[in-house]
Amino acid sequence: MQRSSETIGAIAGALAKAQAELTNPEKSLTATIRASNPRDHDQTFRYAALSQPFRPRRSTRRLG
Repeated sequence: MQRSSETIGAIAGALAKAQAELTNPEKSLTATIRASNPRDHDQTFRYAALSQPFRPRRSTRRLG
């Protein structure tokens, strides 16, 4: 019984190369979740807008 694709090595390698080319979007937005209990603290975190795409670190080239 085959448990994985015969080309998984090539796929994984290409994915690793693509991920190395990308940078995360800037986390420019802030959200606060109010504590439901007055004794607890509010939780604040930063996040990136979904409209901000991942950007290549350098010029795009064939990842093949």
